Amino acid sequence: PGIVFAYFLFNFFDPALTSTLTVPELRPLEGFNINQQIHRFTITHRYRIEEWYFRKVANNKLVNGYNFNFRFR
Repeated sequence: PGIVFAYFLFNFFDPALTSTLTVPELRPLEGFNINQQIHRFTITHRYRIEEWYFRKVANNKLVNGYNFNFRFR
């Protein structure tokens, strides 16, 4: 629960590629829990919002901007 931020440096590990390009990736993560009481039982619901920002790459070089991906679970 709460907010977490991660910064990754991603490298492609393909022996056929001669590139050593390192791509930055930003990953903010938010989450919260809700407890629901039903008679004698407690059910905990966990919600997470995950976001990924990958630096754009063109012609094997970093360019301005980020590609965005999102997941709610």
